[in-house]
Amino acid sequence: MEALGQLTGGVVRDFNDLLTAIIANLELLAPTLADPDQRELAHEAQGAAQEGAKLAAQLLAFGRRQPLNSETADVCALLTKFSGLLRRTLGKRST
Repeated sequence: MEALGQLTGGVVRDFNDLLTAIIANLELLAPTLADPDQRELAHEAQGAAQEGAKLAAQLLAFGRRQPLNSETADVCALLTKFSGLLRRTLGKRST
């Protein structure tokens, strides 16, 4: 368990560094976009990156064996929030 915690911590720190760069660049990019649809996409990507940062914090807490501050989440609302981003990312697929 200790090794898993150390591995998790190292990977999460690197992931968090990437998210920081992504969030910062999206914050700089969004206001320069003329197309409102593109600005909306940039804001959605920002939100997704910020959610990733929250997940990274939770994983770091796990790696340090810190107690998590659990809270209830409306999974349906979370999925609805990301459905547009997922649809654009994955595209239409035939079954």
